[in-house]
Amino acid sequence: DETKRDPFFWLDSRNMLILLDGFAELMIDIDPDRASAYERNWQRMAEALSVIDRVMEFGYRDVSGAPVFFYHDTHQYFEQAYAMHVAGSVVDVNGAESTDTARLLATHGRVLAVGASCVFTEKGLQEPYLDLLIDGTGAEVVELDSLGAGLPAGADLYVDLMRNNFSAISDCVRKLKPPTASSDTFEAPDVSRSPDRLRPRYAMMDQYGRSVTQADFQGKLQLIYFGYTSCPDICPTSLAVMARALKMLGAEADEIQPIFITVDPQRDTPQLLGEYVTYFHPRMLGLSANPEITRRTAELFRARYELVPAESGDAARYTMDHTASLYLLGRNAEFITKFAHGLPAAEVVDRLRAYLRD
Repeated sequence: DETKRDPFFWLDSRNMLILLDGFAELMIDIDPDRASAYERNWQRMAEALSVIDRVMEFGYRDVSGAPVFFYHDTHQYFEQAYAMHVAGSVVDVNGAESTDTARLLATHGRVLAVGASCVFTEKGLQEPYLDLLIDGTGAEVVELDSLGAGLPAGADLYVDLMRNNFSAISDCVRKLKPPTASSDTFEAPDVSRSPDRLRPRYAMMDQYGRSVTQADFQGKLQLIYFGYTSCPDICPTSLAVMARALKMLGAEADEIQPIFITVDPQRDTPQLLGEYVTYFHPRMLGLSANPEITRRTAELFRARYELVPAESGDAARYTMDHTASLYLLGRNAEFITKFAHGLPAAEVVDRLRAYLRD
């Protein structure tokens, strides 16, 4: 369905990591004599993508919460990946790109109600009703360059594009927050350096109706992800990376139990969870509990999630912002480390092998 396609998929660096893996493997198949060169370039780009993804994931915790607006809804993937609060947009970029008068006026009303806010436009895209959108609102208009039209071609174009867009968005959003709510010297916490203070545990039900706790997998590592089955992009791509890493491990993967914990127990029934997780891996367990136990479990992992109401007002069509990292528990269910959102499957495999051999 072309009306549901988001042409700006590259604004989530996880998608670019998946594309990078596919392109590299294709080039090696086509031109095996230069495989070593392709592999070096592959690794270099994967490292660069992982770095900018971690910077943005933690950076947006510092500036999240302030409502922002887009003339074109180019940042749906970006919004999901980095917990940006998009309060409205005027034009869908799903192929039609037509302006709906009612939507324009409704978005103008929301900008007016918010007061000081950021309205983002795109270099190379037309905004014929921008003046009407911001009329009387006091909103700051900031131009992004998601197409890279103003950047020089070269190996660093994508990284520069993401860094520039991130800087433009964060510079504007920071102005909207109280001085104590943001920090120019924000530093991402490294939970892997303090495993003694992170003691995750859980007691939930799997898709087969069985009670499951962290103690049930003695002697195995546990690879755990928090998400929900209605997640449009982050969850499927993260679980695809997890599944691919397990496949690359071969027989060693039998020593790892993959687990998906839903943060949306109201909608994610055991049957739905079962269908969802086994699509990615036949041994993956889908765990659920009531909302209070889910909340307490997430807190023990220091995993964040929150319900985001649908822009349409439909109470049933909400989404969930949530932590996008993978958590690794050891053979005695102790916390080992957290894999940041954006790591390619090959790097996850390398790290898992090291822990398996400890």
